[in-house]
Amino acid sequence: MIRVPLRLRPCERTQREAAAWFIPGDRPAAWLEEIAGWGVPTESLSLHLLPGSGSDPGPCGVLVTAPAGAVPSPSPRALPYGAIARRLHLPIDSRLDPELTDAEIQAILPGALLVFHPTAGLVGFEARDVLRVHDLIAPPEERAVSWDRADPGLAPSPGLRSVTFDTPMTMDLLRRESQDDIGTQPGSELPPAAGEPGRGIAARVGRWSLGMALRGVRSVTMAGVGAVAILRGLGAFLRRRLTSLGGTGGGRRPPRSPSTPDWLRRLKGWSDQRLSALAEALDAARHREINRLLRLLETDPDQGLRFALPLAGTGNLGRGATVPSGWLGMRSVDFNLSRLFAGGPTDPWGIPSQMYARLLQRYREIANRELGLGRHRRAAYIFAELLGDLTSAAAALEQGRHFREAATLYLERLKLPLKAAACLARAGLFLEAIRLYEEHQAFVEVGDLYTSIGRPEDAEKAYRKGVSILWQQSDFIGAAALLEEKVRAPDEALAVLAQGWPHSAQAGKCLKAGFHLLGKLGRHGDATRRVAALRMEEPPARLALPLAESLAEVAVTYPDRTVRERAADLNRVTVGRRLPSADPAESRRLTQTLTRLDPEDKVLARDAERYTRRWSDLSRLATVLRPPKRGPTLIRKFQLPQEVEWGAVQSRDAWFYAVGTREGHKAVGLRGRWDGIFQAVVWDVVLAGSVLLVPGSHPSQPTIAVPRIGRRLEMQLLPSQDCFREREQIGSPADLPKALYGIARDARGGTWVVCFDGNAAVLSHYDLEWSLKGSWVLIGGGSATEVEELLSTFAIVNPKEWKDDRSGLFPPDGSRAIQLLQRVALRRGRVFVAAGQHLLSPWQTDHQHVPHWTRLEAPIVHLVASAGDKGRFLVASHEEGATLLPAGIELGPRQIIGEGMSRPFPCVLRNESIVLVSGSEGKIYRLARDLDAASLAGVFEGPGSEPIGVVQAAAPGQFAVFTADGAVRLYGE
Repeated sequence: MIRVPLRLRPCERTQREAAAWFIPGDRPAAWLEEIAGWGVPTESLSLHLLPGSGSDPGPCGVLVTAPAGAVPSPSPRALPYGAIARRLHLPIDSRLDPELTDAEIQAILPGALLVFHPTAGLVGFEARDVLRVHDLIAPPEERAVSWDRADPGLAPSPGLRSVTFDTPMTMDLLRRESQDDIGTQPGSELPPAAGEPGRGIAARVGRWSLGMALRGVRSVTMAGVGAVAILRGLGAFLRRRLTSLGGTGGGRRPPRSPSTPDWLRRLKGWSDQRLSALAEALDAARHREINRLLRLLETDPDQGLRFALPLAGTGNLGRGATVPSGWLGMRSVDFNLSRLFAGGPTDPWGIPSQMYARLLQRYREIANRELGLGRHRRAAYIFAELLGDLTSAAAALEQGRHFREAATLYLERLKLPLKAAACLARAGLFLEAIRLYEEHQAFVEVGDLYTSIGRPEDAEKAYRKGVSILWQQSDFIGAAALLEEKVRAPDEALAVLAQGWPHSAQAGKCLKAGFHLLGKLGRHGDATRRVAALRMEEPPARLALPLAESLAEVAVTYPDRTVRERAADLNRVTVGRRLPSADPAESRRLTQTLTRLDPEDKVLARDAERYTRRWSDLSRLATVLRPPKRGPTLIRKFQLPQEVEWGAVQSRDAWFYAVGTREGHKAVGLRGRWDGIFQAVVWDVVLAGSVLLVPGSHPSQPTIAVPRIGRRLEMQLLPSQDCFREREQIGSPADLPKALYGIARDARGGTWVVCFDGNAAVLSHYDLEWSLKGSWVLIGGGSATEVEELLSTFAIVNPKEWKDDRSGLFPPDGSRAIQLLQRVALRRGRVFVAAGQHLLSPWQTDHQHVPHWTRLEAPIVHLVASAGDKGRFLVASHEEGATLLPAGIELGPRQIIGEGMSRPFPCVLRNESIVLVSGSEGKIYRLARDLDAASLAGVFEGPGSEPIGVVQAAAPGQFAVFTADGAVRLYGE
């Protein structure tokens, strides 16, 4: 069955006789005043109250019906309604769309009487819902009761303001309460792995000898801290003594002399041997334990998790060193804040890089499994205590509704107070959440929380503070919406909207919103006077289009016929004045407002189409007269602010986004249109490096702008304006990991990020609600050969500073890492990550596949994926030229394109054309039908300097080239 919505369409002529009258407003006194002048017996009238909307039960007016034969004389305030099938009432100058017969109305629409109101919608009434005039003025029934014995009774209790603990629940108290399970489980050892001594006699002897060896190592290590300290001190003393007895320094062996006693040399040699033997025995025992752990994690993950070894980079605040050990004991696998914040001594283990990578990979896989099983506390334990990934741990706790512990992590360790406040609010700790929100001026959230706990006065104060902030930001639309919806002050909202016309960037939106609010309130006289005032004004040329579009909206949707007619007439006058001087794009939109007034007027639609077509004919004639040119056509040039050094640019449909640095110390972000109009925000943050920039898939998703190095960019609002229909946020979401080096969004709105956890590169996936769906290790997740190859390719090892093998994976400052994993591309359900000369392909987003790395001929500078649906391919650019890779189930054959171009910036258009742009030249390639090859289709002149971005523009065959000085060149094929 095809379901078609029933709509109400206005008509120019009367469609039916009046059978009832609608009196707008919510005051019964006004209704009675109107009815009193009708000249008919009031006791014969029937009244039906209409609600404001489905969510607002308050009356927006009353429909009054008179009996047969009565002829009322209503004023213009009462709007006449006609009847269809003698029970469906609607305005006499409107019709149903689609049209319904009387039989269909009787069969489909239930109720004794129905009213179709332009704003309230379709409202049904039963017989018991009918009111009479005396129901509005009837006095209360008198009762014979004596009132001379009044008792004052008990004084009413004051309203409940808050509920608090006798001992306030603080973060420190929460951590102390979670200490109960520390040390409650008996110690245990990691069970032997398969292949180690069994249960036979020979096996027992072998196990006994192995145990004795381990016990010997343990006994040495138990004495170890003191013994090792003594031996180290003795060795240092001997070295100083030998030097003072004739050593030459500089690492040379001191010459033998009668003054150097041999017993000192022998003692030094003995101490060195003891230290070396002790270290070798300890390392052997630890490596044996790690191998056991890896086997147990593969065969029995739940049991292996109890003996898991925390890796480097955990959140524990270690103080000092404990007695070194060579075995792994049993641990509690439940998340515990006290352990996480504890500051006891630590026992760091030196783990070989291969073992370290295998542990990382296995821990991540088990954490993903725990998330899928709904065991969020265990997942948080793995993330926080084993991997040191506090961001993922907090997200897991939040998904598991452990809001208080998640808030503690967000507030005290991750420094994300707004996320902590949201968790506290979800936990029911409203006052703590309100305090955090107030500290960071989130007054709308403060007002909502006060409303939920029954404190309307405090809520109104908070909302008004929010209105003040929006007013300072010239966001009149947001301020008026807050006043109307939250404060319930429509008169103040109308005053704010009046301030927005005609001198603000939201002038057209303010005008439209003002008429909408007047119609909602039933103030048709004010709306009529507003149209008359607009007729007397002469707005500047830039406001002609917003004025025409606003008047067309009023002429079609406003509930009062008089206002609709006058708005339509003023719209025609406005369009007629502006059309002679309008450009083609503006002319098209102006004529669309005319055709919207009467969609059934085919002659008007034909004339509007003919008027706008002449611009296309002139453009086509100019194209024919212009000599053919090989390559794209430069459509337009415009300039972004030149005092800003722009560093990143991306696009989405009709808008583009850019981020840069102004005057060396302020970050600037903007949203712009392809005609050069833009709006900007400023952060007082120094951008020390490049910025990751990813627009949302729709305006409700924030545009992500994240510096790779330095402070995050707080979320800022880009308000809706006449040039930008939707409001949007831009900045660094609090949910993202801190060490972020790559980011992309998929078609479903999910976010994929590449971050660094300790010394590992990790790929994480978040859904549309920012819930963590899984994380995988990229570096170190393959075979030993692949890991060795990656390490040899990417490692920057300085033996004087880094003693541990795995420290060479990425340097601490991340300088090399910025060049390694900053490129992430998405294609359908696969994620591709570029790392130096390697490409990860393909990664199935719905499976936990082990990464497979493909080596290209040269390091990858930029990586993009196809944007359309015709094919699947990637373009990877290098220091010279680029590589085209068809991306099916496996990467297809490669083709080198852009030969001779230096660091070309690639872009794949929606029509599957490939654009490469360098500082000196640009090239366009067309793909063959089977996507196995590309051919050169055009050449054009480059921008003169290396571009910072080449992005798809609004039309399928258009693209734009951006440079660091803010110059923008828009091309079309």
